Amino acid sequence: MSGSGAEYRLYAAECVELAKRVPDASDKARLVKMAQAFFELAHKLDRLEAPSNSAAHNERECPYIVEVAVPPNGLGATLIAILDFHRDRKRDLRRGRSRRRDGQDYVLWCFASIADATEFQKAFGGKLIFSLS
Repeated sequence: MSGSGAEYRLYAAECVELAKRVPDASDKARLVKMAQAFFELAHKLDRLEAPSNSAAHNERECPYIVEVAVPPNGLGATLIAILDFHRDRKRDLRRGRSRRRDGQDYVLWCFASIADATEFQKAFGGKLIFSLS
């Protein structure tokens, strides 16, 4: 599979935009799953292609972190809202390391400012933590 993380993020964004416009709920769900898959591929490629853009690097560079629990069926529509949150504010989406604790998966979202992290937490819940990296 070829392509860059940026390219796969564009595919994810296209899936999100299509999901907003299709009337059929099953088509919308498929597009959301595709967006999640493209987003995860982008994240993996970023880690492979640029070690300085790794999750650990994001946590060091953007130390205000919101830890969000992942529902059993994935982030789904929440991922669309998270992508929109970053796009609307013209912020790079920076994901930290994933965690699993007591049978629950968590995703860390990293921010350069406490104001952005707090706004994200208010919108999506989760726990505000600070990077120890």
